[in-house]
Formats: sequence, structure tokens, C-alpha cells
Amino acid sequence: MLPVIPEFIDADKIFLKSLSQDDALFMYQLMNTSDWLEFIGNRNIKTVADATDYIKQVENNKDLNFWVIQSKSELKRVGVITIIKKPYLNYPDIGFAMLPEFYKRGFGFDGASIMLNYYFSDFNFMKILAISLKHNIPSIGLLIKLGFEFDKEIIHEGQTMNVYSKNNGS
Repeated sequence: MLPVIPEFIDADKIFLKSLSQDDALFMYQLMNTSDWLEFIGNRNIKTVADATDYIKQVENNKDLNFWVIQSKSELKRVGVITIIKKPYLNYPDIGFAMLPEFYKRGFGFDGASIMLNYYFSDFNFMKILAISLKHNIPSIGLLIKLGFEFDKEIIHEGQTMNVYSKNNGS
């Protein structure tokens, strides 16, 4: 079970808020972008009602913390940051996804940096992992910018993925 992070965080350029039912339309849009489908996977979110059901599953999962990133300047939802304790990994996994119109604007970096700080500083986690498909160059670039280092390659559910790690203090 993961520790509970505050439901709302006010940072310099962004707000982070816990995923809620109010985010169903946004999640429907995000989870149907071509990059989500290619790099994260099809979750069969065909309607806003499907997104609502997905959010209910997230809210009931104690191994998953999920935040929506909102731009302060535009007051729009721009992406998500997740921390998930996956059964096939020894440490929690950080993930992120943005709507395409918000790529390369620093939102993923800012949101992930805040979450890493909470987990390393406030909860004294020793290591956090991140997984990426080998061809997801933008995500790998962000992981490296965040201080993650390549750890190993794994095969999970028939897909070869790179595992990156970041230790507390690095």
C-alpha cells in the first residue's frame, strides 16, 4: 500500500490534484490519444462513462496514486502523474502522460519532480522505478532529465520494456 499524498498541491506553474469523477471527460480524451494507446496501452475507454468507471477503479486501488496536472496559466488539465506499486516490480513506478498540445512545456517534469520529492523526502522511499517501451524516446528523455538511470530490460505481458531507477539522494 502506498502512502497518501495531499489531495491538492499548489506549485509554481501547476496545480496537482487527486484524480476524481470530475476528470472523466479529460481522462477519456487523454486515454484515447495516439501516444497513450501506443506507449501505455488501450484501456478500452470508449465513452466518458467508461472513464468514470476507470476512475472508480483507481480510487479503490491502494497501490496507485494518481494526480491530474493543471496549468495555472491556462487553468486546463494537461496531463497526469502516477505512482503505482506493480506486482512485478520491487519498487513503486512513476508514470506520466500529457495531452499532445502540452508536450515539451515542462508540465511532466514539474509534476514528476514534486511527486519524487514527496516520496523521497516526506516518506523516505529509497528507490523509485520507471518503465518505458524502448522506442518511447520522449519519455526516456524526461526520465533522464529527472535523474533516472537505465537499470535493466524486462519482458512483461509479451512486451520488452526498459526499467529506469532513481535512488533517494540521486
